[in-house]
Amino acid sequence: MPALDTVLAGIAGLMNGIYLPAATPASVAAGLVAVPCLLALAWLGRRLMARQGADASTGSQLDAIHQRLQATELLLADATSEAAQLRQRVDQLTSRQDALSTGNTRSGLRQAIALSRHGATTRQLVDTCGLSQGEAHLVQTLYGRAAGEGQPGEIH
Repeated sequence: MPALDTVLAGIAGLMNGIYLPAATPASVAAGLVAVPCLLALAWLGRRLMARQGADASTGSQLDAIHQRLQATELLLADATSEAAQLRQRVDQLTSRQDALSTGNTRSGLRQAIALSRHGATTRQLVDTCGLSQGEAHLVQTLYGRAAGEGQPGEIH
């Protein structure tokens, strides 16, 4: 490559005349190769620094997400506990209501039987005791006074 040697010798002569008195064609060639290498190293350094910044940013984002996940898990545990308590309370109220309605039905039937024995009409049994028409009719059939019986003196 005699042409390259001639060009490098010319550049070395130019540099010896202007800036560097000890420039040789080899030092000029090394300089020409070193400049792109230095630029590439600077570019790689910037990319690594940017990536480290992005990694740090990603790490802090992951930490924030982890903290929010822990908070959500705590809220879910609280909600699950409250739901279990509410379910238990609903079960208690349901059984209590069943017990009360059974007691009220028996009390209503007792009252309907007593009223029927004293001559109450089906309509009166429905209105007073909260029975259906069929229930009131059945109570009158089973416990009511016969058609020819006299009216009692007093209803208790």
